Amino acid sequence: MNFTRIDYLSRVDGLSDYYYLHNSGINTACLVWLHGHGSHGDQLFTRKDIAEWWSPTLEKYNISAIAPNLRDNCWMGTAAVSDLYEILTDCKEKYGFSRYIFLAGSMGGTGALIFASIHPELVDGLGILGAASDIWRYREYCRNAAEPQILHEIYDAIDKHYKPEDYALHNVCSHFEGLTMPFAYYHGIDDKVMPVSEMEALREKMKDFPNATFKAVPGTHDAPLTYIKEIFNKVSGLADYISGKEKTESNVNGALNSAYSTCTKRYNLYSYFVGKYFDEHPINDTPESIVHAKAIEYALNRLPLTFPDSQRFFGGTELYISTVCPSGLTQEEYDRCFEIFNKRGKRNFTVGWDHTAPDYNTLMEQGLGGFIDRAEEASNRIATPESKAMLIALKAVSGFFKKAGEFWLKERPDEAMRLIRLAEDAPKDFAEALQLMWLIFVILEAQGRYHMALARVDQYLYPFYKNGSVDRTTALNMLCHIFCKVDDFNEVTNICIGGVKPDGSDATNDLSFLVLDAVEKVHSPSTNLSARLHKNSPEDFITACAKLISTGIGFPAIMNDEVYIPSQMKCGIPLEAARDYGLFGCVEGNIPGRAPAWSDSRFNLPSRFAQSVMKLEEFDSYEELWNDFAASVKEGLQEHLDRYNAALLSKPASTCPDPLLSALTRDCIARGLDINDGGAEFPRQHGVGMVGPATIADSLAAVKKLVFEEKRITKGELVSALKNNFENCEILRQTLINCAPKYGNDNPYVDGIFAEVVLLCGETTMAMKAIDGGFFRSAMASNISNVFDGKNVMATPDGRFAEMPLSDAASPNGGMDKNGSTAFINSIITPDYTAQNCTVVNMRFQPEIFKNEEGHKRLVTLLKAFIAGGGHEIQFNVTNNKLLNDALEHPENYGNLIVRVSGFSAFFTKLHPSVQQDIIRRNAHGE
Repeated sequence: MNFTRIDYLSRVDGLSDYYYLHNSGINTACLVWLHGHGSHGDQLFTRKDIAEWWSPTLEKYNISAIAPNLRDNCWMGTAAVSDLYEILTDCKEKYGFSRYIFLAGSMGGTGALIFASIHPELVDGLGILGAASDIWRYREYCRNAAEPQILHEIYDAIDKHYKPEDYALHNVCSHFEGLTMPFAYYHGIDDKVMPVSEMEALREKMKDFPNATFKAVPGTHDAPLTYIKEIFNKVSGLADYISGKEKTESNVNGALNSAYSTCTKRYNLYSYFVGKYFDEHPINDTPESIVHAKAIEYALNRLPLTFPDSQRFFGGTELYISTVCPSGLTQEEYDRCFEIFNKRGKRNFTVGWDHTAPDYNTLMEQGLGGFIDRAEEASNRIATPESKAMLIALKAVSGFFKKAGEFWLKERPDEAMRLIRLAEDAPKDFAEALQLMWLIFVILEAQGRYHMALARVDQYLYPFYKNGSVDRTTALNMLCHIFCKVDDFNEVTNICIGGVKPDGSDATNDLSFLVLDAVEKVHSPSTNLSARLHKNSPEDFITACAKLISTGIGFPAIMNDEVYIPSQMKCGIPLEAARDYGLFGCVEGNIPGRAPAWSDSRFNLPSRFAQSVMKLEEFDSYEELWNDFAASVKEGLQEHLDRYNAALLSKPASTCPDPLLSALTRDCIARGLDINDGGAEFPRQHGVGMVGPATIADSLAAVKKLVFEEKRITKGELVSALKNNFENCEILRQTLINCAPKYGNDNPYVDGIFAEVVLLCGETTMAMKAIDGGFFRSAMASNISNVFDGKNVMATPDGRFAEMPLSDAASPNGGMDKNGSTAFINSIITPDYTAQNCTVVNMRFQPEIFKNEEGHKRLVTLLKAFIAGGGHEIQFNVTNNKLLNDALEHPENYGNLIVRVSGFSAFFTKLHPSVQQDIIRRNAHGE
């Protein structure tokens, strides 16, 4: 067979590497083979037991093949993931490959699993022959193995290519949800190089996936090779070939290109049309900002118009999402254009793309027409490509409003006239304001954004409610209608109410209460309601929030203006603007429509602490341990910032412009600059979610008290116990748990340590700047990373076993807050949170305490203490373990059970089992 060696330079670090390509010349499937340890990119055709089947198979059925070298280490390393992504996307574009079928074993199989979990959109079939599913766990297996010697070599290779924070992302057992492609994984029962337990662990996670086939086969490490035909059959569509039946070449190629997904495919028509426009307009001398703006215009002009009879407001997922490939469009053409859309100048969450909101305040005052007038003036005055692009994008959106209205004029005259007016004029009543807000939201979502926010709805919509254009009942019905449409998106959509006005006066109004009512009636986890409170918030508003919380829905999360506002001011934002902050995604604070989109990442504090505590015998005092840990955190955060800056540099505004969001963000129009190139009024904020702070505080308190002060445990005993995961050390572990104070119990000894950890993270990140002048912000919020990051952390001195979950965001360790709700509040308000962008504290109550008004009053009292004491954010679950355990046993009876997970709510029965257990671990106050 003819293989061509293609050399390339990695876009990550310029490393010179290569891959082998066999191009059949027919745009069908392409095999991707990843080699194992000790091999190279030529393994596919140099290893006889592989080549003797692949060579004739590829030739007979015109299958192409790619065999990358990937730094000699296909298992996989973050740089190797990036390299392979670039190779595959480039080859799709150059050679028109319609599908990628992965087949690989050993460390190559491990790499294929990792890549498929991160980029499932590029993997159309996955065949794995004896691999590892958790790279950290396998690393430890190699490190501790006495033989064979190759395991020590593999350990060294993994250790070389992985940073501590990389392991969580590459843990396939934690990130298996996207493995919905045809998937077959076989493993030798007696494999000593990679234990069969690696694949059995993944099988347990994927036991409900109908697309996945696991088989433990007799033999050792190479045993699955004898099943290579069977495996490829299951994932490629060549069923009849393997069974020995005669098939024509055309029929086989048809099988390779047939539908393969076991789940409903979603066709994003907006993305398709943008990709089609890019395809018709290859990169040339035209500025990318203008090309992208014209692509928006092209897509909006071609989106099919639909307005279901049951809907009162135009716009929703139905505008751009289809579950069938539209008539006249082939799957191949859709895939090709969709890939172009994804490849050309597309930003992502990391560098500022979603988790934001447009300038709704100005939109309500000026309407689209006012924005277009300002853009026309700026385009004539400044004449930058960006100013012209913003004008094109705004006119495209205005044209879409008008086109939709004219299309529906006869059938839906009232709604149609509303759309036609909004194409040019500012809204004049509550219904028009809602329609403008909503359709702008939908269009931004259609661009491939996620978790966009509606921001301070009770502020910018209130003038239209107050003007008497609608009564309370009608307004409530309208809000419920919009929130039901929010639910269709099935993602976190932050809605903010309450707080203060820019002048500092209380902002609570009748609409604030109406939003609370609407959220309760719709009962959706997607309406992520945030209530801003301050020291002068009205009693009746706090009470209304408490009553909604007591229903168990998990809303609203409570935000403290007394902390969030100073936090925003630390980024140089003036007081008046800081008072107008909104919430994005889960709990992230930013200024709506006046700053680049929020982005964030995670930083595993206990993984850094593990490095320090393993050197415990070198330290003569607690202070030396603390200083070593603090230095390690600072070093790790600098590395974190360097990687983030590299990501920003890889997506410059010149090649990745965002003309529509720029046009809708103050002051991009006036400055003639893109939102990601200095156009926004305020700087970027990138959050670093600090994982496991209470694990750190409880561990430090235990070492300080029991090792250095009381000398009840020697340094050597503790280090040995941690290394061995407390094996045969249960008495020592119970001493750590029961004889050292735990955060969450109003104990200044450990609460003070927690405050020091918060201060360390906040001050360290505030001293750093992103390469574009933006701010690096600490966040005591980690979503559900505490569960999965814990799998990569050894045992810790708080008594936690290795691989168990870390503490949840800024909450106490699960079950360790034993002194009641008042003690809980007193602990969590100890730190100064003003250097943090955001914080998450999860508190849980027994439902019984809210059976009467006394329970609500108790919660109101706690909320007031939280605000007065300087707490940052707090949210609540109202459940007991009897209910949750019954939901685990009988999920069919609890389809509507919503719980607060981290900075978001979700249906309990749809959560990952480990996340469900993490919620159950939390102490329920009021027992």
